[in-house]
Amino acid sequence: MAHSLVFKSIPSYDINVTPFQVFKNWTMTHLDYTSSYDIKIRRGIRDIRFNRYDYPKSFATASHANLDGSEQEIVWYHVNGMYYKEGKSNLDIEYSSYMFRTLHATASYVQIPQQIVGEGIKLRSVDITNGTTNIIDDGFGNLIDTAIVTGSMPNTEYLIAYWGFNDKWKYTETKQKASGFVYDLANDKNLGFVNTAFKPGIKTTGAQTVNTGLKATFTGTGCMFKNNVDDFNFKVDKNFAISLWTELPTSQSNVTGSYNWIVSKQGDRVISYQNRLSEEWDTYYQKYTGIKYPYAIKVFNQSTSDNGKIEVSRCDIDFTPAMTSSTKINDNAQHHIVFNKTGSRLELWVDGVLERTTTDTTVNNTHNDAILTLAANGYQNGTGLSGSLDEVRFYSRGLSATEISSLSNMDYVTGSAYNTAIVGNVFYPQGTMVISDPRPKYQNVFLGNNFDYITSAADNFTLKFRSTVTLYENEVLCRVAPGEFNFTSNPSIRQYNDINSQYAKPFVTGSAWHPYVTTIGLYDEYGRMLAVGKTAQAIPLKDDVETTFIVKYDE
Repeated sequence: MAHSLVFKSIPSYDINVTPFQVFKNWTMTHLDYTSSYDIKIRRGIRDIRFNRYDYPKSFATASHANLDGSEQEIVWYHVNGMYYKEGKSNLDIEYSSYMFRTLHATASYVQIPQQIVGEGIKLRSVDITNGTTNIIDDGFGNLIDTAIVTGSMPNTEYLIAYWGFNDKWKYTETKQKASGFVYDLANDKNLGFVNTAFKPGIKTTGAQTVNTGLKATFTGTGCMFKNNVDDFNFKVDKNFAISLWTELPTSQSNVTGSYNWIVSKQGDRVISYQNRLSEEWDTYYQKYTGIKYPYAIKVFNQSTSDNGKIEVSRCDIDFTPAMTSSTKINDNAQHHIVFNKTGSRLELWVDGVLERTTTDTTVNNTHNDAILTLAANGYQNGTGLSGSLDEVRFYSRGLSATEISSLSNMDYVTGSAYNTAIVGNVFYPQGTMVISDPRPKYQNVFLGNNFDYITSAADNFTLKFRSTVTLYENEVLCRVAPGEFNFTSNPSIRQYNDINSQYAKPFVTGSAWHPYVTTIGLYDEYGRMLAVGKTAQAIPLKDDVETTFIVKYDE
C-alpha cells in the first residue's frame, strides 16, 4: 500500500512558471477544408461603392465561430478594413511595414478557425502547392511564388512610375471612356486618360495562353497624360529606361503623319493662370514649340515602307540620336519594348532582344516643359495611336540585359513581367491567407475551377502551416527538512484510518519502517489534486539531511 510521507504547504517562492511556445503541424488538402476543418474558402469581389471586398455568404459557411463567439466574417472585415481598404492604416502588427499591399478586382482567401490556428500561424511556415504552383510565406506577411526568379528583377528603388491598369474595379467598362485617371502602383502618381478603354491585358505564354489583368486600348483619338513631370524630365547626363508592352494592328487609323506616338514628351505644355472672377487657378494646354526632348517612342504606320517598325530618339536641339527596329510589331500580337540609356549608350530592345544601339550624342539639356503623353503626341490633339499599352514602367537608371529579359518574360509558370513574386498576403495572428495577384495561374490555388477541385492538377491544392500555442512549464521545489520524513497527515497510518486517532498502526512503529519515495502529489489549497508525479526509480529515505524534489509539469 502506498503511503504519504510528507504533506506540507509549499511557499510561493518555491514555485516558478516559465512560458514557452510550441507548434503544431497542419496539412490540409482542398478536400479537407469544409468536411474536416470547417475552413472558409472565399472569393472576394471589389465593391466600387464602398472600396472594399464583399464577403459572400453563399459558399463554404463554417460552423466554427471565433473564440469570442463572433462569426469568422468579422475577421475578414477587420483585415480588409485595416489593411487593404483605401484610407486606412496598416494592421498594427510588427511585420506590416514589409507587406506588399494591393488587391485587384477579385481575390481568393481562406480563413482558418481560431480553434485550429490557436494563437496564430508561425512565421515562415506556410506552404501552398498545386500542379503548377508552390507558394510560401517570407515571414513578413507576403506569399511568394517560388517558381518566379527575383534575382534578375529591376530594383524598385529606381522605379519612378508603374501603370499596370490591373485594378479592374476602377475600370469596369470595356467601352471607351471620355476621361478619367489611373493610379501609379509605385508612387501614387495619377495618370489622366481620354477616349480610352480597358480590356483583358497581356497574355501568358508557354503552358497556357491566358489574359492577365487589364491593358489600356486606343483607337486613334485617345491618350494618357501626366502634367507634373519633374521626375520624368531626364537631363542629358541622366540614365533612364522606359519599359512597356504594346499590341498594334496591321494599320493605324490615324495617318496624318508617317508615324504614331507611343511615348511623347514634346506635344503640349500646360499654361496656368488665375481666374479674375473666381480667383482660382485654371489651366489649358498649349502646343509645345520647342525642339529638345528627353525621349520619344513611336511606330511607323502604313504610309511608309517602315510600317510597323519602332523608332526611339532623344534631342538637345543640335543632336538627335535615333534608332529604328528591324522587327515589325504591327501584327496584332503583344510585344515588349524597352528604350534604355546607360551612360553614353542608347539601346532599343524588342521582346527581350537587343535590336539597336547607338551613341548618345546629346551634349546640351534635353529636358523641357512639355507634358508626358502615352499613345499620342500631346493632349487629345488627333495624333493618337491605334493599339494597346500595358505594364508601363519608367526607371531613373538604365537596365541590365538580365533585368530587361525579366520584364519581357510572360511565361505562364515562371513569368516575371509583373516584376514581383509576391502574389498575396498571410495574416499570422488572424489565420487569414489572401491570393490577390491578377495572373491566371493563381486563380485556382484556393478556389479551384469555380470551386471544382477535380478538373485538373492546377485546381487541387495542399496547404501546410504550423499553428502556435503557448504552454507554461511549472517548476515546484518540494523541500523536505531533516526529520520531516515519517511525518504525515495521511489517515491511512492511523488506527481505523481515523485521522483523529493518536495511535499509529504497528507497521509505522516497527524497525522495518524504512519507506522509499516513489510518488509525489501536488494539491491546491482546497486539497484537490493538481498533478501526480512518478519518480523514475524509488528514492531511499534520508531523514538526517534536507532533501529537495524538483517537480516540473506543463499546462
